[in-house]
Amino acid sequence: WRQVKWNSTRKLRSYDQMCSTNAANCLAQGSYFGSKAANLGFLAHRQVLGRKQQSGTVSGRLGYDLVPFGFGIPLQFYKDFVEYRDPATGKNNLKLKKKIDEFVGLEMSGTLSNAARLDYVDQIQRLFFEAIFPPSQLSAIRSMLNQTLPGIEKVKVRSSANAEDIENFDGAGLHASYSAKPAEADSPDGICRREVEPDDGGGETKAKMMPQTIACGIKGVYASIWNKRAIEERSFARLDHKSVAMGISILPAYDYQSKI
Repeated sequence: WRQVKWNSTRKLRSYDQMCSTNAANCLAQGSYFGSKAANLGFLAHRQVLGRKQQSGTVSGRLGYDLVPFGFGIPLQFYKDFVEYRDPATGKNNLKLKKKIDEFVGLEMSGTLSNAARLDYVDQIQRLFFEAIFPPSQLSAIRSMLNQTLPGIEKVKVRSSANAEDIENFDGAGLHASYSAKPAEADSPDGICRREVEPDDGGGETKAKMMPQTIACGIKGVYASIWNKRAIEERSFARLDHKSVAMGISILPAYDYQSKI
C-alpha cells in the first residue's frame, strides 16, 4: 500500500493568496489544500492568467477574469472534523472516526464483500451528515466567504482531495460537488441529508445536500471521499486509505458568474 502524503495547515487561503512571488510555489500548496484548490491559485497568479485589473496579464488583456474567485479549505480541516470533540460538552464525532477506522482495516485486508462495502459506505456517509461541525471551523469559513465572495448568493463546494490529480492517479469523477447558499440557515440539530432526483436531461441523477447550507455542502463533499467508486479505485491503485484526506475548493456557482 502506498501512502498519500500531505501537510498540515489550518489557514484558509483565497486563490489570490495561494502563491507567493513565484507561481510555481502554488503547485506545492497541493500538499496542504489538495490539487484542485492549489491549481486555481496557480492559474490566478499574475505570471499565469492573473486578474483583469492587473496590467500585462492574460485576464487584463482580455478584460475579464479567467479564473473564478474563491478559496481553499485545507486537508487538515477534514482530519479535525473527523476527530472533533467539544472540550466543554464532550460531544464528539468519535462514532464516525471509529466506523472509518473499522472499515479501512477490513477494506485493506481484502476480506470485504461488495454488499458489505456498500453497507459500510451507507453507514459512514450517514454519520458524516449527522456529525458535529466544529464551530470554530464554520466561523472561519463563513468569514472567508464574506471576504472573498461578498454578497454571493450561491457557491459550489468542490472536492480537492489529496487522492486526486496526483502522480499515476487522476481520480476524476470519484468524489462529489454540491451547491450551497451562504445565507441559508442550518437545521436546528445540524443534521444534513442528501436528496437524489432525476435529471431533466434524460436519465442521469442529481444529488443535493439539504438544507443547502455551506456546512451541509462541506459534509457532503467530505462524505464523498468514501464513495464506493472512490474506495474501489484507491484499492486498485493500492493507495493507503488511512492516509486520504479531503480538501475543499469554494467558488461561485456557474449560474452566478457574470456573462462574458
